[in-house]
Amino acid sequence: MSIYTEEENAKVEVDSSLVSRMEKRKKTATEPASEPMTADQEAFLVEQAIGVARELKIHTASLIQKNIIEEAHKVLEYAEAIQDLVAEKADVLLKATM
Repeated sequence: MSIYTEEENAKVEVDSSLVSRMEKRKKTATEPASEPMTADQEAFLVEQAIGVARELKIHTASLIQKNIIEEAHKVLEYAEAIQDLVAEKADVLLKATM
């Protein structure tokens, strides 16, 4: 498994863990007689959510960059194919005029 895949799996596990904790807190928050979250707990939760959002944004940016590079390679391949076709047609026309 590549390092990139291992890093992505680790991020998914962290994200899943955070979502699970948030769902658990949401469930316990709707139950009667639950203790309200302290300001420190709320700040921690917000920091965790911001961290995950930043990681996802970075991940998305790297995917977009990878996609752009792949598309650029395709464009270069098509340009080379067109250039070869034009050269063949020019050769045929040159031979026809002789």
